[in-house]
Amino acid sequence: MWEAIAAMFRDCERLGLAPEDLANARQAHIPKEGKDVRETDGALHAAAMRPITVLSALWRVWGRARLRNSDTAEWLESWLQPEICGGRRNVDALSSVIQLLEAACGNKFIATFDYSLAFDFTSPKLAAEIFEWLGMPIGTANLILSVWESQRRVLQYAGEANTNPEEVNTSLPQGDPWSLIAMAVVLLLPLLDLRRGPETTDIMLYVDDRAWASTNASDCMNFGRKWKDWSSRLGLKENEAKEKYYRQNYALAIEEFAKVGAPPKTISGAPALLGVELAPETGRPFTDKEKKKLDQAALVARKARSLPLPASRRLRIAAAKAVPKAAYGWLCEAPTEQMFAKVEDAIARAGPNPAMGDRDPKKLFRGHSASPYFMAGQQVLMAAWRRAKRSKSLPGIWRDVGWVHTLCTFL
Repeated sequence: MWEAIAAMFRDCERLGLAPEDLANARQAHIPKEGKDVRETDGALHAAAMRPITVLSALWRVWGRARLRNSDTAEWLESWLQPEICGGRRNVDALSSVIQLLEAACGNKFIATFDYSLAFDFTSPKLAAEIFEWLGMPIGTANLILSVWESQRRVLQYAGEANTNPEEVNTSLPQGDPWSLIAMAVVLLLPLLDLRRGPETTDIMLYVDDRAWASTNASDCMNFGRKWKDWSSRLGLKENEAKEKYYRQNYALAIEEFAKVGAPPKTISGAPALLGVELAPETGRPFTDKEKKKLDQAALVARKARSLPLPASRRLRIAAAKAVPKAAYGWLCEAPTEQMFAKVEDAIARAGPNPAMGDRDPKKLFRGHSASPYFMAGQQVLMAAWRRAKRSKSLPGIWRDVGWVHTLCTFL
């Protein structure tokens, strides 16, 4: 069977066309965190949900297999710039953020930008043309474009589905592995242009999230203005609510950024980048977002306690759902075990939890994967390892701030 499927896709690439059924998709809607529901009936606005397009299983199998092909990997590495972190193998979000944390520890000026509905506003035709320009076989580029320009999406929410598919031909399907590559190639154009500018800037791109570090506030702001100009030319819409400027000394940041025209509301003491609060300062108070993250994780674990399942399965489900939410993103400040205690207690109560038992042996029997504190420390360690492996050197400024202090606290 798989040989027949491989032969079919070889023919599709040769012709540059896909069978019509491969363009059928279902669009699931995942509520975004932090969005308010309507008080009268608990309804959630459509704009407060993230649309994930799930294309045919055969299309997804071919896409992942093609991206893992040695020829494709060689093609990707021929144009992927070091600044592009999303859409490439062995590069994760946390190890990418360390680059910006190092700059923050060096008292550089940081800016973070994000797009609104980036996949919806990115032109499939433009992405396919850049694919060809970068050397992708014309048949492969046309095959991808033939699916993207003839999408038929069945909208789904809360177990219900619209029986009338929506025809979509001007947006990238968020959920298709090729869409991440498309976003990278579209943003490659401004990256190559802006990198030639006079500003001394460290840049990081992760899908549609952009961040950079400059030696002075003027360069940081000028770089942002150039990004906005490119965004307008590409038809992309900046998310003004997520435009943030930061420096480790907050008072100095307000003064310096104000001199170069940054709106006061955009100057932040702890901007978020890829789920990490960028504020490497020892002993700083925890932000509301960080506290809320732990509260949400504890709530998820408490809900698992009510499942009509054996205690051991409830424990596994509670750990699988709550630990990733609680453990992710602690690069700038290590929470104490007491802060994680409410999450760990909620996980423990979801499974076998004898009242007459010592705390440490019970934690041992639950396992490391049920300990948010352990998993948070492991994530910081592995992010540092991956960063060191990529850069061929130990990452970080070795002082008592930033991710280094966090890692030492966990250890």
